[in-house]
Amino acid sequence: MKKVSPKVALERITTLLRVWGTLRANRSFYGMTLEEFALRAKPSLDARAELDAIDERRSATAVRRDVSDVDAMDVIQRIVNAIKADADEGEDGEVYAALGYVRKAHRTNGRRRLSPPAAAEPAAEKAKEGESKKDAA
Repeated sequence: MKKVSPKVALERITTLLRVWGTLRANRSFYGMTLEEFALRAKPSLDARAELDAIDERRSATAVRRDVSDVDAMDVIQRIVNAIKADADEGEDGEVYAALGYVRKAHRTNGRRRLSPPAAAEPAAEKAKEGESKKDAA
């Protein structure tokens, strides 16, 4: 028999158990009683229950990690602030830079506005001249 998806397999197992138990609980099919089939299907159902438990633990662990990360980020920010305030280290110190921050001495002041490139001006003048010739014609 071809392999089916886990979702389809679960659906078929639970449907067969429900229908067989409801409509023909005392009959045997394929030389098997309902209880015997339930025993054969039990490992599949147990594995699914175990996977569900693992998923729940994983979700709970992820939440615990996220809460711990918030606390760790708060402590990190306080430590960085302490490094900045330290007289020997400060914002120009090696430790501050090694943590990925830009040293105070290397920061630029304000926004620099560059003048437009000189090459753009002649092109703009030529475009104006072309429009003037069209208007004259």
